[in-house]
Amino acid sequence: MKSDEFASGNKTEASTRPTFRRKTVVVNRGFQFRYAIIMFLLFGVAAFMVWWEFYNNFKSVMDQGLIHEPAAIRMVSDAGRVVLYKVLISLGIVWFLSILLSHYIAGPIYRFEACLKLLKDGDLVHRARLRPNDELKSLATAYNEGIGSVHQRVRAIKDAASSTGDARAALDKVKAITDEFKV
Repeated sequence: MKSDEFASGNKTEASTRPTFRRKTVVVNRGFQFRYAIIMFLLFGVAAFMVWWEFYNNFKSVMDQGLIHEPAAIRMVSDAGRVVLYKVLISLGIVWFLSILLSHYIAGPIYRFEACLKLLKDGDLVHRARLRPNDELKSLATAYNEGIGSVHQRVRAIKDAASSTGDARAALDKVKAITDEFKV
């Protein structure tokens, strides 16, 4: 719940630095699992190719009769199984790390979605804040600068519209400001 409060802008300006760590690693299930599947398959193909090469080379050596000792044949066979088990363990580690590392991309996307929902509701004050290890920081900077620019223009329009002076001068100010927008 705390991450939702922070992402939705309910934190005060004084506490802009999060004092928590998001406990939910999977925040965008579709993206994160697709990413993990791609990494899993890439590593799996590479690992399988290494194991297959190992297996075929030693099978060829045994088929040619270059190894005659039953103990040596058993050692080669055992080594092939050990390599296969290590590949399977490595695949599990790759899957876990893919989910974990994709969190540093999916988390910012989650935050941007929350920011855009607030923007849709008219909130021009909220800014995107990312954690130190998150990706997409340049996008957050560009988003924050863009929203800041729009916020300043809307503030200037509000100030011009609420000025107590000449109504025509106020409308001219509003027109000059709104002419900067592409509509």
